[in-house]
Amino acid sequence: MLAARTLRTLGARATRSRLAARQLPIATQTRAFAVTHKTKIDDERMPTAYADYSNHVLLMLSAHGDDQAIRERMVRDVMTVDNVDHAGAQQGVSDIEQAAKSGLSISRLPYRVGIAGALIAGFGSIPMCFDLHTVLWFNEQYVTMDVEDAKNLETWLEVGSWSWNWMEPPLGQASFFLLCLQYSRDQMKNIGMKTYTERVKDKRGARLVEKFPQYNGLVVAEFGRTIMDSG
Repeated sequence: MLAARTLRTLGARATRSRLAARQLPIATQTRAFAVTHKTKIDDERMPTAYADYSNHVLLMLSAHGDDQAIRERMVRDVMTVDNVDHAGAQQGVSDIEQAAKSGLSISRLPYRVGIAGALIAGFGSIPMCFDLHTVLWFNEQYVTMDVEDAKNLETWLEVGSWSWNWMEPPLGQASFFLLCLQYSRDQMKNIGMKTYTERVKDKRGARLVEKFPQYNGLVVAEFGRTIMDSG
């Protein structure tokens, strides 16, 4: 009985192996057939620009934050409402874009100040810690700590060890403050609160909808939000 079961098992395994061996060439031949019969027309039909995509594809891309897909949706909405071709709609969208950029420099001012401040503080902290002349000047003007002996200030590491007496508190406090801001921002996102950037984008989108009420409000608002991210 045991020998019979063993023979049946071995026979089933051999059968499955033969079937798998027969199926593999079929799949390979199918792929080879598709590549062989691929024509130039197939290549020409492949979308190469956002204008070639279907409305469904553009909707999916825009849902993932693709700025060019959002712009193309705006173009198609202008085409529908104004009854113009694609080229004419491009001009209409350019006018909407110019209106959306009104006051953009003011909205970006806090970000530019933050960028400049971070770069100045970051690069400025290096000589403030390790350059002897800068450290001596800053100590004389603002710290007034007793100067170390010359033999203890011969290398940049020794200078850093001395300057760290007053550089550590502000740098440590600044790092902790930024960490707290980052943590609070994460918690705001976790409970669905909008950050400052999200509020600015929503406000600009709503303003654009009021200025162009003839177009789809969702498309216009989404297009207005992307202006903050453009160059």
